[in-house]
Amino acid sequence: MELDKVHDDYLHLQDGTLPILRALHSTWGRVAVLHFDSHLDTWDPKQLGGGLTKYSEVNHGTMLHIAHEEGLLSNKSNMHLGSRCTLYDQHYDLDNDLRCGFSSIRARELDKIGIDTIVERIIETVGDEYVYLSIDIDVLDPAFAPATGTIEPGGWTTRELLQILKGLSDAGLKIVGSDVVEFTPVYDNPAETTAIAVAQIIYEVLQWMVHVPVNRPSKLEEKTT
Repeated sequence: MELDKVHDDYLHLQDGTLPILRALHSTWGRVAVLHFDSHLDTWDPKQLGGGLTKYSEVNHGTMLHIAHEEGLLSNKSNMHLGSRCTLYDQHYDLDNDLRCGFSSIRARELDKIGIDTIVERIIETVGDEYVYLSIDIDVLDPAFAPATGTIEPGGWTTRELLQILKGLSDAGLKIVGSDVVEFTPVYDNPAETTAIAVAQIIYEVLQWMVHVPVNRPSKLEEKTT
């Protein structure tokens, strides 16, 4: 088997979000990604220290950059929600993030503007576009979700996240796919609080999908996407 073919097959397996976005594209075209995460995940592989081979480019911090480069994302309606990480390069990282079509609501903004305003801003940003929901469990504060590999202090509570998801469902945003990632069971506590939070989040997402069924786009829509 050719080496490039091995690399291509591996790239489809290494990160969950990227191959799902690739699979959705043939039906839904570009999608607006709502990215609940303490980190940006739009880091340029070359800036992050990779970029030498296809293998080194793909990791859990670069997949949304790659998805943008492959034309899978909306040009202007993607959002980071609950972000609070430090940056590798203040200007380059944020400029590249903007180039990838993302705006953000940082974790601490919730205390100033409240859940209802966050939901309203998301609705205004996404509009009528198809939505892909990606939830990294480290969007929650480590007090509520300790079982993850890259914790960041100052996150949202489980209740706050569930309220935001409920608000988006009630608003009828057209969700066409989702993932919940970065749960590391070996780090969980005896009460399994992270596992319980993950299960409840998945339940809420499934409820959203049932509440807002989305029909396949018409042939005309496909041609214009």
